[in-house]
Amino acid sequence: MQIQPTHPSGKERSGPQRSTGAGENPSEAHPPLRTGQAPRAEKRDCVVRSFEYSHYPRDARQQQRLIGLTRDESKSGLCVVVDQPEPSGSLLQIALQTLDGDPSMQALAVVAWCRPREDGRYALGLSLIERTCRRRTPLRARHSSCERQMRLSA
Repeated sequence: MQIQPTHPSGKERSGPQRSTGAGENPSEAHPPLRTGQAPRAEKRDCVVRSFEYSHYPRDARQQQRLIGLTRDESKSGLCVVVDQPEPSGSLLQIALQTLDGDPSMQALAVVAWCRPREDGRYALGLSLIERTCRRRTPLRARHSSCERQMRLSA
């Protein structure tokens, strides 16, 4: 038996529900699951990162990289918001950065879907094909005085 979440008014909601994220317009959120569609197997994390992309393979060396922001990420894909539509099936070379500019991932992705938003931008669903760079981890200090200082402060 599946219990449906209820609205603050006490009315029961029908159908599968998805989180819209803080401050988002519900109409710009992910559309509800289609009838008969299985629930997602992977957890999605609401993560905002700077997102750069170009078509793959690039047509010309001077081809401009485009920018956007991520909305959520999972192990196999992500949802991004961009200024122009991209056709489903397009291959994109992507680079993600934290909002302070640190690189976090590079990958090859395929556009799974593209949907217009009320603000005139577009939401793209991307499926990751190949990660070319994993998130960098901080380097640990190897100097003995640094290690001693770290132990004393703990």
